[in-house]
Amino acid sequence: MAAETAVGADLRGAAADIERRKGQRLSSYVFFTNVDLTVEQHDTLRAAILDGISDGHVSVSIVGAAELAAMLNQLAHLRSAFFATGAFRTWGESWDAHERTLIFPHAPLIGRDEPLASLRGSLEDPGVRVIALSGTHMMGKSRLVLEATRMRDTDVVEALDRASLSVDQLRRLQGIWQRNYCHRK
Repeated sequence: MAAETAVGADLRGAAADIERRKGQRLSSYVFFTNVDLTVEQHDTLRAAILDGISDGHVSVSIVGAAELAAMLNQLAHLRSAFFATGAFRTWGESWDAHERTLIFPHAPLIGRDEPLASLRGSLEDPGVRVIALSGTHMMGKSRLVLEATRMRDTDVVEALDRASLSVDQLRRLQGIWQRNYCHRK
């Protein structure tokens, strides 16, 4: 309680103070903290920040530990960076690696419209839990997947070593996903 009071005192009139020092009107003010706050604490801090602003022209947001965790969990590339660093890489890292290792120069994806549409349809289907692509080496499976997931790049991570990928590593990603997406209302 003392820490909450100290933070509130430190933030009292913060929006008005910034406007005075900068000589400009604020439209928004966002306060980030690694402390998990209750709704009442959010309201108390918001009121302290708005002290001295009477016309409501400043929108104040308080982002506490729970909100920061939810933001982190919504971005697969950040999830993988903080929770499963050795096992996965982001879509962007996968794209860069794919372009660096290609034997052939980068070319437009031609003649793959049907499998690309099918794969995208499967990705959008909430009933589909697993998609497996198979084929001989260097036939374009990785490129097809990267193209299909291009517009969902923050939802995609790639397993770095599929052969040694453990169930525990998948469970960690699944657990993060379930906490974020299955319990949100």
